[in-house]
Amino acid sequence: MDTRISAVRKGDDIVLNIEGNKVAIAGCSVGIVEFLGANSEFDEKVKQTDSACYEAKNSGTRHIHVFSP
Repeated sequence: MDTRISAVRKGDDIVLNIEGNKVAIAGCSVGIVEFLGANSEFDEKVKQTDSACYEAKNSGTRHIHVFSP
């Protein structure tokens, strides 16, 4: 399954679009990690997600970071 995700800054908000469903997120930072099927190790993905969230947070409020190994 190929999930389509996009994020656009509109004013002070980040608009996150997942599979055509728009969610407006205000005043927060977002960390994103890609899961590739059943072969993904859950514990490793949790660590990567945590890392992505900290990277986004350390960049300041209203930032998005996509984890890249």
